[in-house]
Amino acid sequence: MFSKLYEKLISFIKSCYKEIIFIIFIIFISFLHLPFVIYKTGGSINLNERISGIDSFFNGSYSMNYVSVVKGNIPTLFVSIFMKNWDIKKQSDISIYDYNTLFKLEQLDLKDSLYKASYVAYQKAGKTITTKDAHHYITLVSEDSKTNLKVLDEIKLIDGNKFNELKEFQDYVKSKNIGDKIIFTLANGKEKYAYVKDFEGEKKVGIAISTNYDYEIEPEINIKTKSSEAGSSGGLMLSLAIYDYINSEDIAKGKNVMGTGTISLDGTVGEIGGVKYKMLGAQNDGADIFFVPEKNYEEAKKVYKDNNFTFSLVMVKTFDDALNYLKNN
Repeated sequence: MFSKLYEKLISFIKSCYKEIIFIIFIIFISFLHLPFVIYKTGGSINLNERISGIDSFFNGSYSMNYVSVVKGNIPTLFVSIFMKNWDIKKQSDISIYDYNTLFKLEQLDLKDSLYKASYVAYQKAGKTITTKDAHHYITLVSEDSKTNLKVLDEIKLIDGNKFNELKEFQDYVKSKNIGDKIIFTLANGKEKYAYVKDFEGEKKVGIAISTNYDYEIEPEINIKTKSSEAGSSGGLMLSLAIYDYINSEDIAKGKNVMGTGTISLDGTVGEIGGVKYKMLGAQNDGADIFFVPEKNYEEAKKVYKDNNFTFSLVMVKTFDDALNYLKNN
């Protein structure tokens, strides 16, 4: 029986070998990763659908806008030649990390953005937010460092001690001598090391750390995110949506409010990348207002003019700028 099946298989391969080779070739070029990514028109995430937990109502919507990014392979690079607003970018120009590592780092940025947006919104609304445990992650390891720490390692202890703020760690390193060895205990229990070195006249160990916080809020609300989402550029819009949701002020006044920009704990709105693709997505999704950080405003004005957008383009430096604009317009 097996010999007959074998004969049929060989006969099939002989009669269809050209088609089989072609299919293998197509599969190969489709999965061959090249050192490029393609930026294209993004979209918007309606935050009204992501926030729940208390009775609230506002007549309008808040959305954060994103860039659509696809990996560069032969088929997508070929299609990009013919597609308007599909732009090829070198992976090395965007990040020193590979695609997967960069995405994991940006997921940490998203968690940090959720905390900062909640902090700003709850503070401004006079509500309660309490910061709890801190989680510290390695986000950069200098080539000049002497360490076995890796990017994305989570640090629990430094020389057996906990620290909550980055400054506490920096001050501890400064208290050491050049050449001292510091032991890092990771979340998985493993121990790693780094030596104190002289970096341009300052005592450092040659790593960068990002901190995510656990926190409690009152009133308690739920903010849903998807595993495919990452990055910090939605911070401003998250803070506005949370603020309006817990206050029920209806400052959106029936408008589709969209925008981009990071948010700091003091309410400062920070610069982002890909503003062109976010604005294209906002126009497609019917934005009435688009908030843009001050440092992106000149680029945004040019994109706005070149594409004859119909929404109101509003430059903001702080959360209060955006809040006051909505209240007065």
